[in-house]
Amino acid sequence: MPKADYQIEGYRIFWHSNDHAPEHFHIEYRGHWEIRIYFVESMKDDFLHFDIVWPKTRLNLTGRELRLFQEYVISHQEHLLREWETKVCT
Repeated sequence: MPKADYQIEGYRIFWHSNDHAPEHFHIEYRGHWEIRIYFVESMKDDFLHFDIVWPKTRLNLTGRELRLFQEYVISHQEHLLREWETKVCT
């Protein structure tokens, strides 16, 4: 069950309760695709670590989208970790 929905520029950000490690959140784009972003790993080396949840076919994110998500991770580090701890780990 998704928890804690947020929106950034038309992208839906959410967590699943009882999700698995490592720490991550999901981003969905209007029913077209969903990715999982590993934000702690992304904060360590300034590279956006993610995998594709669906579709299982090739997904080409634009450079603008990658920058937007990376900037979100960098500027919301503490908030993302708090959300993970309260929404997923409880």
